[in-house]
Amino acid sequence: MKRESTRGESACHGSRNGYTVLKTETHISHQAHAAGLHIHQLRPGQKIPIQARWQHAPRLTDEQADTLDLRQWGIRLDDLLIVDLDTKRDPRAATADFQQLLEEAPGLLGAGLIVESGSRNGARHYFFRLPDGFEGRTGKYGGHIDLLTGNGHQVVGPGSIHPDTGHAYRIKSGSFDEIDLAPPALLALIAKPELRQLPPRIVQPLASGGELGEMLSYVDAEAADDYDDWLKVGMALFAASDGQAFAL
Repeated sequence: MKRESTRGESACHGSRNGYTVLKTETHISHQAHAAGLHIHQLRPGQKIPIQARWQHAPRLTDEQADTLDLRQWGIRLDDLLIVDLDTKRDPRAATADFQQLLEEAPGLLGAGLIVESGSRNGARHYFFRLPDGFEGRTGKYGGHIDLLTGNGHQVVGPGSIHPDTGHAYRIKSGSFDEIDLAPPALLALIAKPELRQLPPRIVQPLASGGELGEMLSYVDAEAADDYDDWLKVGMALFAASDGQAFAL
């Protein structure tokens, strides 16, 4: 298990491209960046990214990762799956949900990185990578577990402060370099349903053109000259002929 590094005092040097720029010492966020994760700044003491449209922002350069103030930082979930255990509302129910998920996906405990949330009470983030080309969707398991994935989602990085409790997010076990592929049972829970190829649409007209023409001969054109009446007739012809009775 890798220890969390701490940041020493830093001197502010203004801003660059909308970021606060600092001269920093090695920080745990740099480990995440070096492991290929997409990291970004958060507002001090909050979970809100500083950068607008962070969901579409390019990955930080090495220089940005080395110089930005990343004491409060987040991880965009590109190609990641986070099992987010939320115990805040009902710890007992959350534990029950977790035990049930463990029965379905026992590989959950083998997560290469487990982060303890700053909300405490056993709340944790279990980190997994997704296979290349895998398309997943965010979902819920029970009432207290979120399955988060995709670049429209983020989690707060370890070392950052929880806005409600003031406690730091902490690495419980593992490291960013040890994040492994999600087990198949977890992938099955977030997999997008396959699109089925529907057979060609074959529609048989309800009546032939001759039959429809004969039916129209019984309609008194002078008596039924109201626009709404003829609109209804036209719609009936369209439906009965599968759109082929325009000539009538």
